[in-house]
Amino acid sequence: MKCRLCGQDRKLCDSHIIPEFFYDSIYDDKHRLNEYSRDSGRVQVFQKGHRERLLCEGCEDLLNEKYEKYFKMAWYDNGALPRTVDFQRRSITGLNYRPFKLCLLSILWRASVAKQPLFSHIRLGQKHEAAIRRMLLEDNPGPVDLYPFMVEVLWLADPVTHSDHVARSVVMQPVDRKHGYQRVYLFWFGSCMWFFLVGSEPDGLFRKRTIQLDGTLAIGWQNLAMLPILQDLIRDHDRAAARTTPSHA
Repeated sequence: MKCRLCGQDRKLCDSHIIPEFFYDSIYDDKHRLNEYSRDSGRVQVFQKGHRERLLCEGCEDLLNEKYEKYFKMAWYDNGALPRTVDFQRRSITGLNYRPFKLCLLSILWRASVAKQPLFSHIRLGQKHEAAIRRMLLEDNPGPVDLYPFMVEVLWLADPVTHSDHVARSVVMQPVDRKHGYQRVYLFWFGSCMWFFLVGSEPDGLFRKRTIQLDGTLAIGWQNLAMLPILQDLIRDHDRAAARTTPSHA
C-alpha cells in the first residue's frame, strides 16, 4: 500500500493521527482511553489513541524524530505549557519555529487524510493536503502567515480548593469553523484548543497570534467547563443515560 507521505509502496504502520504523548494524562490505570460517542450515547474503550495505516516506517520515524520529539520536549518536559493559571500571561517564548509548527501541521494533515469518523470534519482538499505534505517532506515550515494557528490554554476551577488549574489533556472530535471566507479547523489536545487557518493571512488576528520566527507564541485562556461543545456533550450524555435507565413506578 502507498504511504500517504512519501507515496512509496511500502508496508504501513498503525500510525497515530494525534501523537500518543498527548493522550498520556487521560489513559486509565490499564492504559485505556475512554471515549464518549455522541452518535451512540455509549462509551467506547481504546487501548491507545486513534490510529490508522497511513505511513511507512521511514515516514513515521521522520515525523517522530524531527517534530514530535521536539514538541513533547518543549511543551511538556521544558514547561512551555503553563503549569499554573495566570491570566496575565499572554505569550510563550523560546520555541523553535520550524519543528513546533511542522509538528502541528503534521497533525492537521494526518487528520485530513485519515478515514476515521472522528476526523470526518477535517478535509483540507487536494491543494492544501499536497502543500502541507510537501512542507513536511522538505522540512520547510513556510512563512509565518502561511497556515497560521492560534492557541488557547484550557483551565478549570476547582470547587473544593477554589483555585484554578490548567486542564489535563483533552482530546475531542475536531470540528470546522469559518473565519471570514476562510476555513478554520478546531482541535483539542495538549491541554489546549488549537485553531488552524487553511491558507494564508498576511495581516490579521491569526498572523498576529501564531508562532513567530523568533519562537514567540501568543496564548489565550479558555474555561473548559464553559465550552459550548463540552456542554453539548454533557447534555447528550445525560439524555442517553435517561434513555437507558429503567423507569420505576
